[in-house]
Amino acid sequence: MSTRFKFCNDTILGELKQGRPLCGPIIRRSTTQEVYIWVALYIDATLEGTVFNATASETSITPLGKSKNTDVQKSKLGKHLYIYLVKIPQISGGYPVEKLLSYDLKIKKKSILRDKGDDFTYGEYAFPTFILQGKDEELRLLTGSCRKAHGLGEDAMAAMDDQLLVSDKENRPHALFLTGDQIYADDVPHCMLEYLSKLGEELIGQEYTPGIKGGGIGKSYIKPGKRQYYVEEHAGFTSTHAANHLITFGEYAAMYLMAWSPIVWEKFTCTKYSNSKIDSAVQKREIDRTKVYEKSIHQVRRLLANIPTYMMFDDHEITDDWFINNTWKTNVLKKSLGKRIISNGLAAYWAFQGWGNMPEHFPSPQYKHWGNGKKANISLKHIIEKHLEQFWTDKKGSLLRDSYKLRSIIYDAYLSEGVIDAPISNNQRNWSFVAPTQPISLFLDTRTTRGNEVLPLLMDPIIYKYIKKILSPDTKSIKNNGIIIIALTPIWGIEAIESMQSLTADIHKLVKKDLPNGIYSADAESWRINIKSLDDLFKFLYDIEPKICIAISGDVHYGFMCEGNIRLAYKKPSKKVPFIQITSSALKNETYTNPCEGKTLPTKGFNLKKTIDRILVFIKNCTASAPTSKLALLIITLPNIDPTNRFTSSLVNALKYRIKMTNILEIIQFRKPFKQDMLIKQSNYTSVNIKTITIETRFYSIKKGKNSNNKLISNYTKLCKM
Repeated sequence: MSTRFKFCNDTILGELKQGRPLCGPIIRRSTTQEVYIWVALYIDATLEGTVFNATASETSITPLGKSKNTDVQKSKLGKHLYIYLVKIPQISGGYPVEKLLSYDLKIKKKSILRDKGDDFTYGEYAFPTFILQGKDEELRLLTGSCRKAHGLGEDAMAAMDDQLLVSDKENRPHALFLTGDQIYADDVPHCMLEYLSKLGEELIGQEYTPGIKGGGIGKSYIKPGKRQYYVEEHAGFTSTHAANHLITFGEYAAMYLMAWSPIVWEKFTCTKYSNSKIDSAVQKREIDRTKVYEKSIHQVRRLLANIPTYMMFDDHEITDDWFINNTWKTNVLKKSLGKRIISNGLAAYWAFQGWGNMPEHFPSPQYKHWGNGKKANISLKHIIEKHLEQFWTDKKGSLLRDSYKLRSIIYDAYLSEGVIDAPISNNQRNWSFVAPTQPISLFLDTRTTRGNEVLPLLMDPIIYKYIKKILSPDTKSIKNNGIIIIALTPIWGIEAIESMQSLTADIHKLVKKDLPNGIYSADAESWRINIKSLDDLFKFLYDIEPKICIAISGDVHYGFMCEGNIRLAYKKPSKKVPFIQITSSALKNETYTNPCEGKTLPTKGFNLKKTIDRILVFIKNCTASAPTSKLALLIITLPNIDPTNRFTSSLVNALKYRIKMTNILEIIQFRKPFKQDMLIKQSNYTSVNIKTITIETRFYSIKKGKNSNNKLISNYTKLCKM
């Protein structure tokens, strides 16, 4: 008789059965009219939410907002996984701005946020706190992307939590933007996969997976370290790190729980997986880095509980290269396993990220499909729930019956295509959304809306019609205040790097006669790899006429910034759109190896990407026309090079040798002492008239003292100072 899998001890399990949060709470879309709180529970329950002025008292509370039964949406996704989205509307006059507010969630009039084992609060406050932006106040943002469990480096989300801990209300960030790769579904550490599989099965049920012999997830040939072949051959995926690729919905859900909830780590042991064929050194490195990830989980949970958070997927939420071009999409969607994995990944994204961004999208979208000769209307929420329901209700192994086939065909048909309503050709909505900041923030879905071309076209031109539609209520604000665009990957990248990507793709095309694989190997999916992408985006900006466009991105694992004006000669040459772009390096995924640690920096062959990776950048003097609303931005990052070796004349010489002082980057000044500034100029880009500016960069060290706990020294930065 097998022992039942346990992810926590009996005491915690008993508390979960009483309503202690399994994951969350997370503050989601928030305005002066309503606040949404996301939470995952182990049980079915009736939740009630309230918002009130922040206080140290647990009892003397006067509600400013209170939920009704109809304000609480629930989605049962497994036998022990219930996702709730609680809308808390204001009672009268709107919620106050620029003032600390608190919230509470209750079951049967008892708070579920006051458990002794949980720490959701800062300082003296009895409940989690947040702040709403005032109309005429600067916008203060936290932003970042690319957080991998076994990624190199400290976890920068812990440093974000540190920032909130010391912030007073005058400096408290209004929102957190997570701009892609919140999990890495394709690149999972060996020490974690088996636990994820068991946790997923415990919460969801035993899932049937098409395209794999037997369909079960517990078969030996898809255990840790053995999945690369199956996802390549049977799913058509192109990830080169897919030995532990997530497959079932349960595994995807478990990965999100491991990313945000300390409870599911209680029984996890970060040790080597017992398979002699997996390199021991690789496993040790993964274990060491995963322990850093684990150490930050309590802080990550507290951060998400105390700041309105908006999230958009990139490729790793599903798989590396997800929908990179039409060739990839066509190959994968021909395979039942490929369709199912994408469907599972996108269903998990909806449940853990997408639902709270713009809740009015769900369950209102209506799907039209044909089943048994009858026409039916079903919401996305309903499609996901009905598909998953089979795995925790089936008692007789009847998952191949017609009812299963119909439900799963619908599930795979809609979710694997990546759409919310209907095919893109019908001009229906996609996953793009607007966050209620000032200036407004437009999050672009650049994965499911791509054009049908071999060279990646990041957004099909028809999608801009929908984008303009969702922006229509804010037309005046855009012209007066500008717009923030979250574009995931940089709109305007580093010339040397993007040129190299293009060259690699061209070599594959000319020499190997294989452009698609050239694109995959070079990760060639920038906005200008297919110039139509850039042209369409700039035409869109011309049409909406923003006072300024501030682009925020991540993805590339190095930080930089550029600024200038966009002019389209074939439109109105005299017309310009002031443009500023900020690209954050990774939250926890230093991609490149350290060239300096433990040895003298080489003077030849120095990689530019290694030099600019993991830097905290901010504009010293912004020369563009500033919007009426000021913006403050915190980009958290950590260095991956030994500071005692980094600031040397050898580095300057290496840079000069590597880039030969071309028009890519010009080193203006280089000061010796650590923590001093390195000034860089971004040179002219004539195609979009990116003009020369000064960018100030700083490198911050990690303290390693007795009481430092390896925390990052961080600082706020002003982007548009009025």
